[in-house]
Amino acid sequence: MACSYDASLPTDKDQVRFLLQDTDCTQNIFEDEEIAWVLTQEANIYMAAACLLDTAVNQSSGSLSSKKVGDLSLSFGLAETRQRIKDLRAKGRSRYELPSMPAQFREEKRSHREDTDLVPPQFTKEMHDIDRLRDTREDIEEAK
Repeated sequence: MACSYDASLPTDKDQVRFLLQDTDCTQNIFEDEEIAWVLTQEANIYMAAACLLDTAVNQSSGSLSSKKVGDLSLSFGLAETRQRIKDLRAKGRSRYELPSMPAQFREEKRSHREDTDLVPPQFTKEMHDIDRLRDTREDIEEAK
């Protein structure tokens, strides 16, 4: 298994590493092969980074967050780290989610058509009509 990172970001793998901030190959979280495989499964680098963040959350879910022995106690703050990873993951996923529009009932459509405050669309059903294009071309040629 290998880890490599080029700060000029020439490859998708380097871009994913940058998004994950997994740029220190002495303490890398993911191997190059893991990133390469996820890139083949996801649509783009942002979705790949979000998938890898899912993996990071799952890996850290059972990890130790604090330990106390006698008077000595250590706290690793994994709860905050886990939350930060979840936030980054949500941001990455939302970046490429498709917008959705709720279904409209006939009455809602009718009320939208009757609403004079709405901006009318700048396109029409016949905007690409062939006859209209021919007329425009003939008008241009006649003007010459």
